[in-house]
Parts: sequence; structure tokens; C-alpha cells
Amino acid sequence: MASASLATIIMLAMLSPSSMVPVAVAVLFLTTFAFVSPVGVLAAAIVSLPYFYRPLGMGSLEFAASEILLAAAVGGSALRVVMDTLRSDHPVGTLTVMVKSMTQSRLVLFLMLVTLAGAGTLLVVYDESARGASLREWRWTLLEPLLFLGLLTMVTRNGAVRPILAGSLIAAGMLAAIHGIVDLAGGGGVAADNIRRLSGPLPHPNALALFMLKPFVLLAALIAAIPELRRMLLLPTILTGFVLFGTFSRGAMIAAGFAVLLLAIDAPRRVRIALGSAAIVTAAAAAVVAGDRMGNLFEGGSVSLRVDIWSSAIAMIRDRPVLGFGPDQFLYAYVPRYIQPTAWDERFTSHAHNLLADSWIRLGIIGAIAAIVVVVFVARQIVNDRTDNIGRSALSKAATVALGATLVHGLIDNAYFGHDLAMSAWLLAWLAFEHSGQKDRRALQDA
Repeated sequence: MASASLATIIMLAMLSPSSMVPVAVAVLFLTTFAFVSPVGVLAAAIVSLPYFYRPLGMGSLEFAASEILLAAAVGGSALRVVMDTLRSDHPVGTLTVMVKSMTQSRLVLFLMLVTLAGAGTLLVVYDESARGASLREWRWTLLEPLLFLGLLTMVTRNGAVRPILAGSLIAAGMLAAIHGIVDLAGGGGVAADNIRRLSGPLPHPNALALFMLKPFVLLAALIAAIPELRRMLLLPTILTGFVLFGTFSRGAMIAAGFAVLLLAIDAPRRVRIALGSAAIVTAAAAAVVAGDRMGNLFEGGSVSLRVDIWSSAIAMIRDRPVLGFGPDQFLYAYVPRYIQPTAWDERFTSHAHNLLADSWIRLGIIGAIAAIVVVVFVARQIVNDRTDNIGRSALSKAATVALGATLVHGLIDNAYFGHDLAMSAWLLAWLAFEHSGQKDRRALQDA
């Protein structure tokens, strides 16, 4: 299944972005493949996430490979549902079971509620001329993740596929990491603060850091929890960690440091020493290699700009506390009405650099409540995982730590409102809270 998934990615990567015919043929092929193996196509969609900002052409339209693969998975799965229903002696009962498999999922119901709330905000967006941008972001960050999560819940009947899906996120991280290193070797990346920052296939180093944090922390948590996997996962962990460091994202470093500290608390002494040594070496290297950037925080630096943006975000929330401004509407209100004079250098920012403020401004009060619920739930699960070793697999706990690190990063940056970020976040949530079981350990070792 994994090789078939990778084959679909390679095929999509080789398609001409200027011709609709090969893309249409690929969609037909992938839909047929999804009829047989929907999980394989969903895994391929995750692997392709780092290339979301490099879409493929379908006539005058453009779609990312992850969207094409998701559409194929939906089509193939729908065809399978129709076939199973027609072959069943009790078609109504068959459909009822399938619907129940999704509606019994708290994750699906929660995301469905947020998606509906987001749809409501589309009717009252701040700038009606930019309603198309709002609809696009709603599709990318709510509707498509809902389809993805619903399919995961419906087509995965056992825990055997969980390592495959976790591996797809790790593969996506490695693919982006290799791309970033090759790009840097060729003189690519972004020059800033007297250093060159890795950006890889994503449009900005911070975007790469936000994505790379998830596979890196997931790998680090699995290595800390399962000794048998350390030799196999050591190289991917080093590779993703090196590229995460190479983005020189201070927010990502803080979030990774939080994850390392969390893992070290209950780890064996040897693991604590290894994690502590890695953290010290990383901090020292950052100070030596990127001293100007690490020190440029106040007096017009990153912290000062964040404070200015947060002040503007609070003013925006005060003006529209219930309805918000709508998805992807921050920029259209921020520059003309709310920007601080000292933040003019950041006038093109499209988000509030804080998960709670971002959710509130985009989705109104329901978005704010949803963000708080997520933070409280993940924090409580992290605490429970430290005291309860029964019933939760190492993979589930590792995914929860990765979610926790993502939320820490979300204190000072955009942790969710991008297609790649939203899809990978819900994959982690599914790994953390759905179909958790002790069989993951053996499945991981056999993968």
C-alpha cells in the first residue's frame, strides 16, 4: 500500500501543470485505486502536503496534488459505498452503519460544527469583494479536512493502518527536508538577519517550520517511547530536526523545546541525557550561527511586531466579537483600519499570529470557543498520559505531544489556517484520539 501511494505522488509530480488531460486521467486512475485502497490514496494526500503551494493545472483551474488525491479518495470511497449498498440484503442498514461510524466520532462531529460555523461567517464577511478568498480558505482549512477526517473514520476498521498514516506524515516531512537541503545547496532559501533560512517547497521559512514541527516531534516522541524503533527512526529524526533548525524559526524552536522537555520528564535517564544534550547543542548552534536573528527580538524585532499585531487583533475582536470578520479576512481589515504605525513593515501579514485571536477573527465566537476547547482537551490529555499508562498506545501519546507542540507554536504564529497545517493537524488528532490501542507498537515494528 505504501509503495502504491508513493507511486501516485510520483505520477502526479511528473504531470504537466499546463494540460488538463493528464490530470483528468490521473484523477480517473486514482479514483479507481481509491475504490480498492482508500487509505493508500489518503496517505498519498498527506505525503503531498508540502507541495500544496505548487498546484497542478486543470484548464483554467489549479488544484494541489493533495486536493486531487482527496477528491479521488472521496470518489472511490463513494463508489465503494454504492456498490456495497447495492450488494447488501439490507441496504438501509448498511448505510446506517456507515453513517454511525462517522457520527459516533467526537472529532468528526466537532469539526463538522466548526465547518458549519465557518460557512455561516461566509455570509457576513467584512469585505464582500474578497468573499472568494474566504470561500477558498474555508474549503482548504475546514471542508477538505472534514472530508479527510470523515473518510479516515469510515474506511479504517482497525488499528493496522495507523502506522501507515503516521508514516505518511513522516514521509512528507522527509520529502520537504530533502527538498530544502537540495534547495539550499543550489543557493536557494531566504536571506534574512545575515543568514540563509531554509524554505524548501513552501513559500516561506516560517511556513516550512510550522509544517516540519509535526513530523519532527512525532518522530522524537516515538524514539523516546519505543527503544526498538530508535535505530530505524534516528536518521529521519535527525534529518527533520536539522531542517527545522535550518528554518531558524524562533517559534518552532520554542515549540520543539517544549516537546523535548515534555518527553524528558518521564523518559529513562539515557534518553533524558540525549534529549538534554541535543537541546543544549541546538541552542548553542543557534546562538553562534544565527546570533543576529536570535537577538533581534525587541526594539522593532519579532516580539515588538507581534505585540503590535496582537493589539490590532484585540481591537478587531472588540469591534466584531460574535460574528468575526470571516475566513482569510484579516488583511482586508487590518491594513486600512487597525494596523499600528510601528508595525508597517508587517502590513502584508494575513493572520493574527495567535491561534485564539486568529480563530476568533476568522470564525467569530464559535471559533474562539473551539480553539479553547482544543487547547484544554490536548493539555488535559498530555497530563493524563503522564499518569495513566493503560489503554493509550505510544503512537497516540506521540501524536498528542506533537499536537501540544503545534499549539505552543500557535501562541505566536499561524498554527492552523493553511491547508497543509489543517490537514496534518487533524491527522495528528485522529492518531491521538481515534482507534487508540496497544496493537500500534507491534504494527510500528512491522511497518
